[in-house]
Amino acid sequence: MLSSGAVALQGGQAYTFFAFGRVAAGTLTLMGAGDDVMAPGMGMTKLRVVHGASTAPTVDVFATTPYAPLPGSPTLTRVPFPFASDFLTVPAGVYQARVTPTGTKTVAIDSGRLPLMGNTVRTVIALDPTTANGPFELLVLPDAN
Repeated sequence: MLSSGAVALQGGQAYTFFAFGRVAAGTLTLMGAGDDVMAPGMGMTKLRVVHGASTAPTVDVFATTPYAPLPGSPTLTRVPFPFASDFLTVPAGVYQARVTPTGTKTVAIDSGRLPLMGNTVRTVIALDPTTANGPFELLVLPDAN
């Protein structure tokens, strides 16, 4: 079964559509999100976070310098499936993203070192495991550059 519904599109706007779930389970979820493909300028990166792991609960997302302890408060809180954040503009650099079930510090996804170059736009997607009992995965996609 594929979720269905009307999608309002605007002329001159770029969109990305995501299909999440498992074909074998018989359910796919389709989600669309507006794109912001204008480069942010030198020294900056635009980043969108997508919760695309259909078998995961609501999550918190932490962004830190590599290998720093998790801070007291997450960068994004109570992120449900399916969800795409607005684009966040951050200084270019090397980060580490960690995803935890909401309200915990139990890391379900760890990006390791995540280099974000200046004048780029990226979408980071949390995905279901590709194998039974495997780890959740993280996919980083370039958007328009």
